Formats: sequence, structure tokens, C-alpha cells
Amino acid sequence: GLDSQKKRELDNIGFDWSLSAYTWDDVYTALRIYNNATGDVNVLENFVVPLPDGRWPLACSGLKLGKEVLRLRRLKAKHPLISEDGLLMGAGDSGHPEALHRCQLLSDLGLFDAGFFKKTREEQKWELFLLALNWYLDQSGDVDVPSFFVIPNEDPWPLEIRGFPLGSRVSTVRSMGVFLHRDLVTNEQRIQELDNMGFIWETAERRWEMIIEALEIFKERHGHLLVPQDFVVPPLPDVWPEEIWGMKLGHRVNSIRSGVHVQGRPDRERQLTELGFEWDIRDVHWSLVVQCLEIWQREHAAGKRKKREERKKKKNKKSKKEEGGEEETVTPATAMPANIGEEDSDEQLPLLKVPRSFVVPSKPPWPERAWGLPLGERSAKIRNRGDFIIGDSQRVHQLQEMNFFWGRGRDGGQRWLMTEDNDNNDSEGEGENRND
Repeated sequence: GLDSQKKRELDNIGFDWSLSAYTWDDVYTALRIYNNATGDVNVLENFVVPLPDGRWPLACSGLKLGKEVLRLRRLKAKHPLISEDGLLMGAGDSGHPEALHRCQLLSDLGLFDAGFFKKTREEQKWELFLLALNWYLDQSGDVDVPSFFVIPNEDPWPLEIRGFPLGSRVSTVRSMGVFLHRDLVTNEQRIQELDNMGFIWETAERRWEMIIEALEIFKERHGHLLVPQDFVVPPLPDVWPEEIWGMKLGHRVNSIRSGVHVQGRPDRERQLTELGFEWDIRDVHWSLVVQCLEIWQREHAAGKRKKREERKKKKNKKSKKEEGGEEETVTPATAMPANIGEEDSDEQLPLLKVPRSFVVPSKPPWPERAWGLPLGERSAKIRNRGDFIIGDSQRVHQLQEMNFFWGRGRDGGQRWLMTEDNDNNDSEGEGENRND
């Protein structure tokens, strides 16, 4: 141990030899302030006195008052703060007048109230949980508490619940049934209390309802459910409910296609299907690409036809001028049939060779959901990498019928045909029958 000289040196600089850095006066002052603020001294176990704010003195800052109260209730006059400063000859001697006085002061505050000790510790925790949840309801309008939420150490939150980990408690009530494993009568009463507050027992169900609501609004605004992967619900009060602002809807849609939220839930799958949800995004993209290729081919053919008519018209005018004959009647391009290849069957479909730099313009006749689609790049990847078509004879034949440009010197795209033909020789006839 320390020799007498070193002890004197530490005493001279005010070294505190007590187990606690806080004196009886500090603890009693903190308890009186707490009692004045809340009307009792049922201090939450993890409550710590905050920094000075006009209510708390500097000397009490950082005092773990909740833990000190538990020790005082358990030890009473044997507590070091009651028997400190040489008031008692021994820790077990509670007959000293000052010790009796301090115990009386604490009793007057209700620290040793018999009614309090009739409640189990679990009951005390339930009451604090209920108080915190009611205050959250008043402040937020609901009890859908984020799992990370802790009651802040500031007004207007009551002193007795500051620092309470409400979010984690709510999570354990949902997942583990904390507070709900007592006798049936008490259990029903507590469930009813939580139900009256709008407690959300199944967060997964509520989350699902929010996703469906967001998808319904998206479809109403855009006419489809092809949500871009980076789409986040914007904070627009007149369009989107506030509770789903910031939802990463595009990410949620992708996770649904991967089985999240719907695995083992055929009811949810039916709900999405009835809403028009696209389950296989590859099929959706393929259909969109084909639709755009058809539009490009139609527009390109119309443009070429118009140029031919203009050249023919100029030639007729020149012939008429030279020979004095009548000008040949030319059918306007706008009057030509839109579905080339049927009425205009004498002329082969124009080569479907989309320039690599072509991007779908944001205007009719292009579908809105395809605006900005790099159609030229998509065509090049079909031609060079076999995107969408490897192993799919139906799609390969679909492009052949559209007179798709497969590339020069590449055997007319036979490498993709050979890939799928080798794997599907037995089923090719069936595919042709289906197409018929």
C-alpha cells in the first residue's frame, strides 16, 4: 500500500478516497432536482445527470444517478454515501444519528416507498416503456419507432425517460415478446394498451403495405411498373405520402424480383401480378427493345420512301418540262401503309441497322418508358455479344424476320443461330408451330 507520506501528498491535492467521486450532497441534490422535475425518484437505471443546463449543477454532471438509486435501495444505511466521512464506526452500524438522518431524507423523497417495492422490476420497466412510448406518440404522431432511436436528453422529453433506448425495446417486444410473457390477464391488458396506441406488431407487413402504396402511385403517374433502379421516392407532399419519402423504390423492386418480400408468400405474388408487376425484367427489356426497333424501322422506311418520292417528283417535273407530258401521280408518303411488308410486300423490309449513336428521343411515337434508351448500343450488343438472344431460337428468328443487320463478314449472325440450334434442334419445330 501507500506509505503515510504519499497519502499526505495526495490529501494535500484534494484526492478523493471514496469509492464514488460524488459526495452525499451531490447525490441528494441530484435526487431532489429529479424529484422536483418528475414528482418521484423512480430513476431509470441508465439515467446519467447531463451537463449543466440551468437546472443541474456542475458538481452533479455525469453522475450515474440511476445506478446509484438502485444501490441506495438495496443497501440503505450500509451504502458508502450514507456511512462516509467517518460517520459510522463500521459499515454495518446504522445507529449513527447522521446515518439515520440521511435515510430519513431519502425516505421523504420516496426512495424507500413501500408501494414502489411492491412492483417487480419487470413491472417498473413496463411502466417506463409505456411512458416513453406515449411520449413518442405525442411527439411523432405514431409509434413506428426506428430501431436505433434513443429518447434524447433534452426538452420536452420527461427527465425520467431521457436516455431510454425506446427503439431497441420496441424491436424486442415485436421479435421476442418482451413484457408479454406474464399471466394471460396481464398479457391481454398490455396488448390492448399497445393496440390502443396503434402499435405495429408486424413491421414486415407495414413495410410491405408501404411498398405496394408506392408502386400504385408510380403506376398511376407513369402507366407502368418499370421502376428505374436508382429511383427514390421524392418529397412531394401532393403526390407521395410523407411516410414513404426517401424510399429506394427501384432497389425494392429489384429485391422483389430476387425473391425478397415474396418468398413463400403466394398472396403477395398474386397482389403484384394483379397490379401489373413485371417479374422477369429481361423479357420486359426485350419487348421494349423490339418495340423500338420496329418504330425505328418504320420511321426509317418512311424517311427513305419520302426521299424516293421527292426524287421521282423532280424527275417527273423534268420529263414534263422536256416532253410536255403529264406529271406522274405520286402517292404521298403519309398515305403509305404503316405496316410495311404486307401491302408493300413487293419491297423487302429495309435493313434494320440502327446507328450506334442513336438514342430514343423523348417524343411520340416512341413509348415514354423508352425515352433515353440507347437503342443503337442495344442493337450493337445484340449483334456483337448475343444479348437477349443466345439460346433463344424464337428471338433469333424474330430478328431475322425484321431484316436485322447482323454485321458484315460474320456469316449473317450464324454464330448465334448455331449456338441456339445446337441446343434446341429437338424443340425448333415446336417453336415454329407456336409462332404459327
